[in-house]
Amino acid sequence: MGGRLALEAALARPELVTSLHLISTHPGGLTSQEIAAREVWNSVWAERILTLPWQDLLEMWNSQEIFAHGSASPTPGAEFRTPIPRETVLGSPSSQPDTRPWTWTPLTEGDSTLRQRLAMALKKWSVTQQTFLDAATLWPASVRWYYGDLDAKYRDLYSGPLFQTARLKSANLDFRKIAIPGAGHRIPLDQPKALSDHILTQIKEQT
Repeated sequence: MGGRLALEAALARPELVTSLHLISTHPGGLTSQEIAAREVWNSVWAERILTLPWQDLLEMWNSQEIFAHGSASPTPGAEFRTPIPRETVLGSPSSQPDTRPWTWTPLTEGDSTLRQRLAMALKKWSVTQQTFLDAATLWPASVRWYYGDLDAKYRDLYSGPLFQTARLKSANLDFRKIAIPGAGHRIPLDQPKALSDHILTQIKEQT
């Protein structure tokens, strides 16, 4: 969903964006049958988000086929590290890199507001609501699509007909699809160093 939000922001304010780097992001372009099936899926999962205990919900979510290859989902309260300094992520560069690990925040059962927001977001920003391919002329000139080479669904998606449409070709966009070896759908968890190296390389090429 994060990638779709990035796309939506870029299309809303194209003058502010010169390039996009999207990780395991669906470009849209579903058929009417796919949209109908996905809307049923959205409704089922929205109901689960609203009603299931967090632990049961997370276990069901992580058992989906798309997450079958790659790192296990982190445990709430566990620490994790990224190859990118904390201050870079937070937007406050410092001469003294902060190497402290991040911590996954445990979810509390009584937080109904969070549940409602998650259920709403699942439907509002669903791929069924996205029409990015219809707005190709507003896309940044440079777009990089990263996918894990163990992520069969997105590997097939990125090599399929969606990226071969006349609309995209006529927009003269610099689209590149980049496979990250040894990664499944959750590339930042599976191969954080390889991903950050690829992104930094692409950014340097564009400047």
